[in-house]
Amino acid sequence: MVVFVTKEWHVIGHKGRSPYGDCRPLVGFGLEKTIARITRIPEQVLHNYEASYVLGVDDKLKWMDGRETTRPEDKSYALFGIVGVTLPAIYGEKYEGAKQRLLAAIHQQDSVAVQQAEHYRKIAGWLSPRDPWANHESARQRDEPQTAIEDIQTHCQNATNTGHAIFYFSFSDNHKQTYRNLLVSLVVQLGKKEPGRSMLRQAYEKAEQRRPGLDELQKTLSASVASYDEVFIHLDAIDECPEGATVRQNVLNGFGELLERAPNARVLVTSRDVSDVRCLMEKLGAKPLSITAQTVNADIEKYVSTQLSSDHKLSRLDHLQGGRLKRRWHKKQMECCGLRTSEEQAMTEIVFTIGEQHSCEFVFCF
Repeated sequence: MVVFVTKEWHVIGHKGRSPYGDCRPLVGFGLEKTIARITRIPEQVLHNYEASYVLGVDDKLKWMDGRETTRPEDKSYALFGIVGVTLPAIYGEKYEGAKQRLLAAIHQQDSVAVQQAEHYRKIAGWLSPRDPWANHESARQRDEPQTAIEDIQTHCQNATNTGHAIFYFSFSDNHKQTYRNLLVSLVVQLGKKEPGRSMLRQAYEKAEQRRPGLDELQKTLSASVASYDEVFIHLDAIDECPEGATVRQNVLNGFGELLERAPNARVLVTSRDVSDVRCLMEKLGAKPLSITAQTVNADIEKYVSTQLSSDHKLSRLDHLQGGRLKRRWHKKQMECCGLRTSEEQAMTEIVFTIGEQHSCEFVFCF
């Protein structure tokens, strides 16, 4: 809390909160609205300085416009900490001298940030993760409605020190199925700040250029997640990990261990209602939200219809041929989902009618 007083020590008012409860009888009324109007500093920043982290340097430089200081250099010196530069005070250099040093430091800071971003792109290329946004962008291009991912993105953009990562499992892409695939993707998305960035740089700069193993990736991911106040992770279609060779079990076990080490992680998982996924989610205390079969069927039918109409060759099929193709595609989906032969035969009699036991999809939140 900051208390404003006159030179005679009469209280004018205050800004911020006291850790000792309501002190208004002693410190007067809150002046945040008045200060925000005069200084053009957002009121949200006056209440919580971390809210300024999302603002650009140019916005912060304007906060000193029109301000008067006893010493002219202080108009620039007051901004040193706000824009994140460390420079000595050299009184006597006047306002212009202080301003030019400040702008030069900001320019150098920006150049370093560009170099770091380019180096990080090289590290990401070395790790070779699959683009986590490819599936999402593909769905959005089909004019599908706004998803939970957009909602989480918006929340993270408006919050300070909050991380966000997504991963789409896919039975048709073996680079989106294993625990290592998941770790590499999450590390690249969340390791852009310290200490994750330094840990990745050290691994990249090793002489043998060996890609990090599972233990190293897990440590890097845990450190990266811990560097945020809160992290949101969205894992889509976790049931599309193959059941054979313990691939899915490795994903589920590793994922469970990650959550035990990351109490600040908030995770959204989507999956068909399969026993091994449900067992782990129950063990982790996840809250299941059921998506009805009708909703899932409509989503599948929309996807297939879009493919039939957008593909140049498929769009030439007549209605009967298109219906047959839908049924064949649907049958293939049943096979990929591991349905038994008797169930598969029963399902293909009616296009996009899936037994509730197998089509019901779940969202797990924790």
